[in-house]
Amino acid sequence: MLAPITEFEVEEANCSYQIYLQEQDLSYLINMKNYDGQSCVHLAAAGGFLKVMECLYNNNANINDQDGKTGRTALHYAVESGNLKLVELLLLKCYADPRVRNYAGRTPLRIAYSLRKRNPSKTRQDIFNMLQIRAENSESSSELESDSSSDEFDIESLLHNSRDLSARRGC
Repeated sequence: MLAPITEFEVEEANCSYQIYLQEQDLSYLINMKNYDGQSCVHLAAAGGFLKVMECLYNNNANINDQDGKTGRTALHYAVESGNLKLVELLLLKCYADPRVRNYAGRTPLRIAYSLRKRNPSKTRQDIFNMLQIRAENSESSSELESDSSSDEFDIESLLHNSRDLSARRGC
């Protein structure tokens, strides 16, 4: 009774997620944020709920809304999770802006580039290609290279610091 409804259960029940907020002035509810600074679009993206995302877009949700903690948009979440179908929906149907920067200054394109470089796969490549086309080449490859090298430096720095702490504690 306390378990959340699964996507399979929703499909089996043939739920349609249709919301008609135009009848009442409740559209502001879609863009409200929880205590973690996330709105409905962030939660739908984090969960990979394509139909919910489409419904939110159709009811005027702010697709490019940044969460309150990290500044990530729904597109950032989709890229980070490697959800190609969600990235495609956000870019091609919901017109998400791939140039929005999170609070660390990274765009979904830069994140996709870094993830593709670290973990090459067809899905990561497809996500990167889709973002690159949508971004209309607004970021040069040299900018992407410098961003990814700083990511690698940050990771190496964190690993080195954690080894130092472990050595001090005698782990």
